[in-house]
Amino acid sequence: MKPKIKILLLLVTIIALNSCDGGCMMGFLDDGDIDSPQHFTWICTINSDGTGLHYLSEGGGNLQYTADGTKIVVGLSNGFKIIDAELGTVLVDIDTLSNTSYYTLSNHDDICYASYCESTRSSDLFLLNSTDYIIENITVTDSIGENFPSYSHDYSKIVYKQVVGNVNSLNMIELVTNQITNICSVNLGYTYPQFSLDESQIIFSTYNSYNLYDINNQVNTVTYEGNREHYPASIYEDIMTFSADNHICKMNIDSSELIDLGQGHHPQFSPDGSTIAYDGLYIMNSDGTDKQKLTDEFGEYPHFSPDGSKIVFIMERYEDD
Repeated sequence: MKPKIKILLLLVTIIALNSCDGGCMMGFLDDGDIDSPQHFTWICTINSDGTGLHYLSEGGGNLQYTADGTKIVVGLSNGFKIIDAELGTVLVDIDTLSNTSYYTLSNHDDICYASYCESTRSSDLFLLNSTDYIIENITVTDSIGENFPSYSHDYSKIVYKQVVGNVNSLNMIELVTNQITNICSVNLGYTYPQFSLDESQIIFSTYNSYNLYDINNQVNTVTYEGNREHYPASIYEDIMTFSADNHICKMNIDSSELIDLGQGHHPQFSPDGSTIAYDGLYIMNSDGTDKQKLTDEFGEYPHFSPDGSKIVFIMERYEDD
């Protein structure tokens, strides 16, 4: 482990904007193309029983409630914004001058995030102190990508994805000692790992298979029936690749057992550990049973409020003009 580096945050701006509450949406059309669909992206909340859909503000990003449940932190391409959890008004803009899409909050609302480091040409983990806005390296590595950090429930550890070459693995770092432990090295393409309530298990989503799509003929050249397309990766000679076969898995911390909970992406435990929310805005029991869709809308990046009564998520919708 290299010495830690501390950086003073360059810009913290406190601003107040009008609330975007209500059902009114503003669509955007591609210039000169009146037939293109309108793309709506909104930060929304919903009660965990599927009632009370509430539009907070326009925009997107990774989402998480603060410890007291009164605010929501939104990860952006160059920092964070903090919004009021009821009104959607922007309370604070934080510019880190780097991509901070994936992050996790401590009980003091310190932000641990993954960001690409130019000096090492890798993705490392950083910690943004919420009091004095000091940025500190948690990991400093060479030629290793680290991403998708998540605190344990006692906030003493962080589980994260590590990439070395083409190998994906799950690692855990003890924050007091900085000791790093490899949890599992099976190449499953781990994303969004998270500790269970008793920290004996970890859930995560995988994306270890790919699909091919013929753009001209509008057909899949390789088909995984029933799987939703994710993350277009490349286009070559009118063939687009994208990841498919996303599954949510649960694994004992000692890697002794891997349980497939079925198709899904971006899983998040409820505060009491009894249920899991995931993309599409579904919810299921922690053992993978009783899957239910909370709303007809499509939702991404779900995250429970601290008391488990609400879920904040990103709504994305395409509509023809």
